[in-house]
Amino acid sequence: MATLTNEEIEQLKQQLKKKQEEVKAIYDQLAEAGVVPLPDDFLDSVAGGFPIQTVRPSYTTAAPPVYLR
Repeated sequence: MATLTNEEIEQLKQQLKKKQEEVKAIYDQLAEAGVVPLPDDFLDSVAGGFPIQTVRPSYTTAAPPVYLR
């Protein structure tokens, strides 16, 4: 295993971050063009990381409707 100095480690981290940003930009362009499918969990990430759940009304515990005159 190679021994790296702190400066080399920081340089490599910066290179990695830059490459990740480049890859994300390329992927986003391809996704917008419809060339690559969106991942199944895409909507989860758009929803703030929480899975989207279907909420069904509970008819047994719902209050009766209120009519205004």
